[in-house]
Amino acid sequence: MKILLKSRTDLLRKPGGDTTQILKTSEYLKKLGISLDISTKLEEDLKNYDLVHLFNITRPQETYLQYLDAKKQSKPVILTPIYQNFDEWDEKGRYGAQKYFMRIAKNKNSKEITKTFLRNFFDNKQWKPFVNQLKIGFTQQQKEILNSVNLLLPNSEMEMRKMEEDFGIKNSYQVVPNGVEMDFSDAKPDVFVNKYQLENFVLCVANFASIKNHLNLIKALESTELTLVLIGKPQKNHRRYFQLIKKVAAKNNKILLLENVEKEGLKSAYAAAKVHVLASWFETCGLASLEAGLAGCNVVSTDRGYAKEYLKDMAWYCNPADTNSIREAVLKAYNDPRSGKLKNYILEHFSWEKTAKNTKEAYYKVINNE
Repeated sequence: MKILLKSRTDLLRKPGGDTTQILKTSEYLKKLGISLDISTKLEEDLKNYDLVHLFNITRPQETYLQYLDAKKQSKPVILTPIYQNFDEWDEKGRYGAQKYFMRIAKNKNSKEITKTFLRNFFDNKQWKPFVNQLKIGFTQQQKEILNSVNLLLPNSEMEMRKMEEDFGIKNSYQVVPNGVEMDFSDAKPDVFVNKYQLENFVLCVANFASIKNHLNLIKALESTELTLVLIGKPQKNHRRYFQLIKKVAAKNNKILLLENVEKEGLKSAYAAAKVHVLASWFETCGLASLEAGLAGCNVVSTDRGYAKEYLKDMAWYCNPADTNSIREAVLKAYNDPRSGKLKNYILEHFSWEKTAKNTKEAYYKVINNE
């Protein structure tokens, strides 16, 4: 059995949560003896592959062409949707030129095609997918893929329910939860504490993009005495937003902004923090929440998306549009004693080994027409 994993053309050039998911799934599938390759091409010769595994329906213009290519060559297709509904972010959370374009776009299809068009200024590989999406329609591409693939692998039941609600689809599926690297459970605070003379602070690990809602988090904590540490990578398409964060952080001695922190430094930061917060406009899970929980943080998560299926009642939840809600959740988490309950739950349920095992089972199910 040989599998081809396929995703967006800039998967490795602009890494995100889906990049981690694909690379880690691939790594652990190989440990289970699965032969596979990863590709970001829109079309290619698939004769040596038994199955194509696509990722990401939130940005379907490339996925759609990859799906058509696989069907043309009579290959079974599995999809890990990583589906997110960005309607609220588009309405309330955008900054700069993106905010302007989202306001003048008249409907969801127009908004999404506008996003695809804007990406073309930064990546000319997007032109063919853009033209195709312009002809077919953003939502129609999503619906066709979701209804037609052989099997869906959502990361949660909540994700599947949301896709059924948004698209009216009915297709076979198998939930395959996201994983996390278990070595975050061994994190020690010493490196971070010695370097920055900080501990028991509030931490937010997230790329500097407006969907992560850093500015509302900053506003929420302004009236508190809490130190906020922001760790992330600047995003090319969100330069204006990052500059706003830097400007605010420079004026507040209770904010420490760190860019491009390597894994060992990140592990130490988690271990040194008291609370980790993702007040995002949407999270399918929040990989940083899982990492933070493993490292011993009390975790605050957005109530938008599917994080509750992962973190259950072992985290605090906030409304990303309401700074009072964010502040209240962070203060409750900060004032509550640390507990190993979430850490133990993550250790038991969300390893990449389990993700790979479940994915392998799905491959055999489709290939053997079970």
